[in-house]
Amino acid sequence: MIGHNEFGMSHKPFYNSYNSKIYKPNSLNYWLEQWIMVYQFIYKQIKDNDRGNIHILSYEKFCDQPTFYSKYFNKLLNMNKIKFTNIKNANKHNIQNFDNQLLKKSIKLYNQFLEISI
Repeated sequence: MIGHNEFGMSHKPFYNSYNSKIYKPNSLNYWLEQWIMVYQFIYKQIKDNDRGNIHILSYEKFCDQPTFYSKYFNKLLNMNKIKFTNIKNANKHNIQNFDNQLLKKSIKLYNQFLEISI
């Protein structure tokens, strides 16, 4: 699905049949729209199929609880070597200049992922 054409001069949309008539690649809305399409596809795959070995991890939870996730992954992988420490959340929340409908859609989708995350 995602190759090495995500950004730059060789950029291709994640879905070849998709060509945004509203937003251009130099717009943040374009990239938010791309994120929504990709993550809607992933979410649908997860909800429609057995999750198997897919573990959805919340970056924010991971940063807030590195010890919990160290134990979780050590147990999951039957190891005792993983130790997450000093994890800092580097998210920057600048939600200005986004299309309000896209922003609402992305937040709703993000929250759906949070509901199924570990």
